Amino acid sequence: MDDSEIGSGPADLVRRLTEDVELLGRRLARERENRREAEQIAERTLRDLYQKQHEVAFLSAIATKANNADSVSEVLAAALEDMCRFTDWSAAHAYIAVGDGEERRMRPTGIWYRDPGIEISPLRATTTTLAKGQCLPGRVWESGEPVWLEDLASSRHFHRLDGAQRCGLRTAFGVPVLVGSEVMAVLEFFGPIPIPEDSDLVGLICQAGTQLGRVIEREDGRTRLLSSYAQTRARQSWIEATRDIATELLRGAEPGEAFRLIAQRAQNLSGADMALVAVPADAEGPMADVTELLVSETVGWDRPPAGGPSLPVANSAIGTAFTSRTPCR
Repeated sequence: MDDSEIGSGPADLVRRLTEDVELLGRRLARERENRREAEQIAERTLRDLYQKQHEVAFLSAIATKANNADSVSEVLAAALEDMCRFTDWSAAHAYIAVGDGEERRMRPTGIWYRDPGIEISPLRATTTTLAKGQCLPGRVWESGEPVWLEDLASSRHFHRLDGAQRCGLRTAFGVPVLVGSEVMAVLEFFGPIPIPEDSDLVGLICQAGTQLGRVIEREDGRTRLLSSYAQTRARQSWIEATRDIATELLRGAEPGEAFRLIAQRAQNLSGADMALVAVPADAEGPMADVTELLVSETVGWDRPPAGGPSLPVANSAIGTAFTSRTPCR
């Protein structure tokens, strides 16, 4: 027995046992609290991971549909539906920027999404073309940033309040669809209950908007490329046609053969249903005195135009082209 315990009474023993029990109790309480905190952290981590996985799947679905869509309208329509279903917002609409310079405006589209139980005709009826700074889409366009309107009734920037309220919609937010730094479209979303801004939701929709911006940029680039290619091909075709006609004339072909080649090439290159070549009735006199043109060759007609084979110079499109020496449509 320890010397310190010799002569100690029952009271001291009880006191020491009580202190030991209290110490063990505090340790146990700390362990329980640490375990509870660890469980909460694990639960939050799993919940956040689950949410992130859903968000990644959502953004991946948007990207896949964007890459497979045949048009910008098609991808916007699919994206609005996916966004509303994923975020539980009731209605959405896409605005598109059109025009150039000072005439550029945000124009409403026919691309809408709504929950089956909501009638949005009153809101659609009040949705109009907007300039920068006007209403929710105009403010998003002007700033290039998302805009959240917690309660439409208290917002002086939302001029479609009557239409929204008649649809039972009381809150809204809008995000830009950017190509570089330029706002090419605005997506607006509507809900039935005023709620404070949800930065996580806005960030997610902005990420989806970035995917859509890439589609618009790609589509615009492809359109420009195809247009440039078509113009180049058209110029090349006209050069080849001019060369062939010049070759025929230089080799001494009969005028009728050359005129027919001109009519054929002009019809093919312009995509016209019919073409004709007309020459002055009096080739020896001054051009200013020519009053009629003789139809020399026709392509695409079963017979020459009514009233042929001559056409008046006065009050006719072909006469205007002849006298002005410029194309006339």
